[in-house]
Amino acid sequence: MLVENKAGVLARVAGLFSRRGFNIYSLAVAPTDEDEHFSRITIVVDVESAPLEQVIMQLDKLVNVVSIGELSPSEAVERELVLVTVAVGPTERSQVIQLVGVFGGEVVSVGADRITVMLAGRPEKIDDFEGLLEHYPNLKGIISPTTVGILAAAQVVATPKWKGKVIVTGLGTPDEMKSYVSDGVAPAFILWNPANLGYLAAYAAVYLASKKITNAAGQSFTAGKLGKYTVGADNTVLLGPPTVFNSGNINKFNF
Repeated sequence: MLVENKAGVLARVAGLFSRRGFNIYSLAVAPTDEDEHFSRITIVVDVESAPLEQVIMQLDKLVNVVSIGELSPSEAVERELVLVTVAVGPTERSQVIQLVGVFGGEVVSVGADRITVMLAGRPEKIDDFEGLLEHYPNLKGIISPTTVGILAAAQVVATPKWKGKVIVTGLGTPDEMKSYVSDGVAPAFILWNPANLGYLAAYAAVYLASKKITNAAGQSFTAGKLGKYTVGADNTVLLGPPTVFNSGNINKFNF
């Protein structure tokens, strides 16, 4: 889907899916190489929750949507990314590192009694890797850097075999993770709040339009309830740390 690269567009697209009850498996967005004024959003949709034609029709009503195209599974390249922390002793460490190498993964952190590995590949490849890790009963947690990855991991850990033994965390959305937070599978996870992103972008736009600031590094402005922000060295304004979602606040969010 090609959309205008403007503040709040992603929030409106995600909000439409939430309001209509469409289930999103994964979502990725980035500016296009051809024109920085446009962004391309790639969404994997559960067509069993709603006919694909209905999803396209609803998206096409949004003002900021330029064009929509359907990518069939035969033409798509699908990959998952997973970070796994494995508790291993000195005698098991070399075996785990060798296993990571066989699957084309990478060891990203090594501690005294645990290592963290990263692996990208087709869903089947990730499943095979996780299956082999079952030989290491000291596995304590799975960290997913993607919203689709954390949901898939939570579904596996919620089964009787893993529940209570392994916890899941990473980047996720409240609507998809509420049940896993409540039953302890994923006690907490993080994500940047789209409402705050839009709120900050709106304030920044007003200050720019009124010429109270330019895009020069070091200039500051106050974004209402969010407080003071400063334009960074690369002419960007960062929202700051993500929101931590847990049992104490997750029911306050709906996206």
